[in-house]
Amino acid sequence: MDGATQLLVAMILGSFGAGYFVYGRSQKRVVATVAGLALMVVPGFIGNPIGLALLSLVLLIAPWFVRL
Repeated sequence: MDGATQLLVAMILGSFGAGYFVYGRSQKRVVATVAGLALMVVPGFIGNPIGLALLSLVLLIAPWFVRL
């Protein structure tokens, strides 16, 4: 993945992460807060597009199935 694409994907995932983080903090949902924080941080460390897509999908879906 080239630099511009990785930056765009990181910005999109980071915006979803910020939304999850704010939602989790306001509703006191631990899973949504942790998933949001991970979505903001993880794209900077994973360069493999398939791995990033799979991990991001898991993090986006986790708050809907795990209720803590």
